[in-house]
Amino acid sequence: MKMFDELVLLKKGQVEKYKKASLTLQEWIKKYPIPLVKYGPFFEDISVWSNTGINAGRLAEYILLNTDKWGENWSQDARKALDFLCINLGNTKWKKYGVTVINEQTAYMYPGNSHTSRDAYLELLYAHKTADSSKVENSIRQLNWATYSVDYEGRNVYPGFSIEIWFTDGYGDYVSHYLNAMALLPERLSASDKNHLLGSSSIVQKIKYERNKLSFKTFDNESEVVLRLASKPKSVTVSGRALKQLIQLDGEGYIWKALDKGGVLKLKYSEGTDVNINL
Repeated sequence: MKMFDELVLLKKGQVEKYKKASLTLQEWIKKYPIPLVKYGPFFEDISVWSNTGINAGRLAEYILLNTDKWGENWSQDARKALDFLCINLGNTKWKKYGVTVINEQTAYMYPGNSHTSRDAYLELLYAHKTADSSKVENSIRQLNWATYSVDYEGRNVYPGFSIEIWFTDGYGDYVSHYLNAMALLPERLSASDKNHLLGSSSIVQKIKYERNKLSFKTFDNESEVVLRLASKPKSVTVSGRALKQLIQLDGEGYIWKALDKGGVLKLKYSEGTDVNINL
């Protein structure tokens, strides 16, 4: 669905067929996997039927990032997919430390940092979209737990396992989920003494950090961006146009949320790709 949606945005090729294909997949998912709780296999080394957390999680992500396309039941359907993770794949071995982590799949009930950090990110995304914060604290602890499954050289090491080559499939996966989570909760998950671009709805093609300036370029003319800054910006421009400071990000402009140290800057723009932030 995501692939077809992106092809539609490019406005090249058989656009109407891409739209139809995405809609056909969506209708099939609503009719079968979600009500039947059948999210299916993913990993090639499992020979039996196994419901995997990655399939359920990626479905929840698609729904939450495309609520307008999914329809009025988006929150219920996303919640069903996320509930599958916490109910069917939740691992309470570390419950005494106040955290429930996530097993890989029903045929291999063993926790991993990529699966756990994915669930943390998705629960934070759900909270961001619905204002339901009931899972936020566990999500933060899941992210903390996930860091203990990485050794000093950056390799994944599942609890109780020696290093095995197949753990490599979770390296970038774990990191990307952690970064996505930081963009959703920057006031609690990101560093306060430095400037960082944490998230963007468009691909960031290049970025440059300078002492009194931060500049970057996005692929799309329209984007929403989240940054954690050490100080309030003096000005923000997009392709030479000054953005206005807003109270709420309900239009083109930026909002600034001051914290004990620095703050969070959120931008929204629709005409331009080159952003300059003067500090």
